[in-house]
Amino acid sequence: MEKKKRKEKREKIEKDFEKSMRELEKQIEDLKESGLIDPDKIKVVKVHLPNIDPKKRTVLFFVEIVISFLLFFGLSGYIKWIDYSELSYFLLAGGIYVFGEAVLKKSIDLLLPRFAVYSLGAFGIIAGIIAFTLTILFAPEITIISTFAVIMFYIAFLVFRSLIKGLLVNRMFVRKKV
Repeated sequence: MEKKKRKEKREKIEKDFEKSMRELEKQIEDLKESGLIDPDKIKVVKVHLPNIDPKKRTVLFFVEIVISFLLFFGLSGYIKWIDYSELSYFLLAGGIYVFGEAVLKKSIDLLLPRFAVYSLGAFGIIAGIIAFTLTILFAPEITIISTFAVIMFYIAFLVFRSLIKGLLVNRMFVRKKV
């Protein structure tokens, strides 16, 4: 039963994609015919995303959570951005951030898949900022030392996590053709 639902959902996505491609091609033709744009300057880039099975997607999700936890705590050792009275409060702050961000990202993926695709993943930064704000607001006995340090921490966190995730996804899902 679940396979049938997945198949129907996939067919619907493929139909929507084909419809969007036809609309895009029609718009390009209209632009060429209007003479407003030189036809030689119009370039269309198509990106083929890898088809990741649900088991690997689940593994990747949990690996991302672990990486985020480790990076959150590791970078906090190098960039002093918050002050906390006990280690448990710091661990709670890390948990609020990592799980809050994961829940927000997955919610957007599931509830607004079209937005997720159109934004090319930019919603992840927004989800991260919201989760970061919630962490600062709701983590008990956590005080910010410096706004500059918070910004530097967050930028370093995003950059390192993107690099690690990119390498991991490349290693796990891209198969070399022989």
